This record gives sequence, C-alpha cells and structure tokens, in this order.
Amino acid sequence: MVCQTKGFMDSGLDPKQRSIYLAGKVEFSYSHDGLNDWRGSIATDENRLYCDLDSLPSNPPVVNNAFEICGTKYALTGPFFCDNTSGHGSYNKYNQRAPHGAGISENIPMRSMIGIKRADLVFAWIPDLTCYGTLAEIGYAVALGKEVVTCGPDWYPDLWFIYELSDRFIQASTPLEGLKINEMIYRKV
Repeated sequence: MVCQTKGFMDSGLDPKQRSIYLAGKVEFSYSHDGLNDWRGSIATDENRLYCDLDSLPSNPPVVNNAFEICGTKYALTGPFFCDNTSGHGSYNKYNQRAPHGAGISENIPMRSMIGIKRADLVFAWIPDLTCYGTLAEIGYAVALGKEVVTCGPDWYPDLWFIYELSDRFIQASTPLEGLKINEMIYRKV
C-alpha cells in the first residue's frame, strides 16, 4: 500500500511507508531494561527512538521502517529522545529535570513542529487530562490539515473540543492496541 502525502518526496521519507508522529506525554523511567515510555511498546528497538543531540539543531531525523502495524510499515518523524533530555519533555533519562536555559528545551517546539509537518498521521495518546503539550501538537497538526487520531483508555468530557478536531477517537487500553484498531479502519477507507 502506498500512501501519498503532502511534501512526501522532499522530507527524506520512504514513499512506501506511512509517516507518523507519536504525540503524547513523555512518561518514562530509565532502568536496566532500557526505555520505559509508551512509545517503546510500539517502536520496540529503543535505538530508533534516540538521536544525537548535536545532529538536531533544526532538522530532526526521520526513521524509516521504525515499526510495522498490521503489515503497514511506518516511518517515525518524532518525537525523539536525546541524551540530556527526553527530547520532547523536561526530564532526562534519569528522571532529572533539565535546567531551563540549557539550550535543549528551547528547540523542542521547533523539532516537534518539523516532525508534525513531515507526518501523514499524528497519533496522540491521551492517558489522562495532563497532556498539555499534546493538546498544542494536536492543534498544530489540525491547522496543517494532517490526519489526527486521538486515543486513550477513557473518553474525557473536558477534551470534547480536541475530539471534535480529531479525525477519530479510539478508546483502547494501550497505544499499540489503538494503532492496530486505527490501521484496520485505515485499510477499510
């Protein structure tokens, strides 16, 4: 299945894949088992979620063949974790707050916007109501005309506007389950 998208050829993406931005709260700890964020259950090779901070001044990478859902290959456009910070949140892999003004977090909005621009699909995992950055990512993606899927274990009445902006809401117990349901819907469209 080939998915045509806006700006596909100039973004470094393989045109045989859907490109995806995995929006959602960064919630992880770093242990002997490695990355423990919900994205790790999708892109199971955690090295595909990391990048070298020096290579990211303004051009985040695209990871082709990051993962496969129901036979469809996905290229990951972001967010990526970095050595000093989660790359998308304010905590590093040792769960310590990165100091404001450290030159890292200032680039996160720009990197996120580039990743969203490159994506065919913005998949937003909303496990609770404290997903403030995710709400901004969804609004930006909608403004760009991207396909936006919100997913979570519950439907929160306070987020009715976000659900209305999204192409669909999927209630699922895990992000991976939600992506599988979305892929089945996508294939029928």
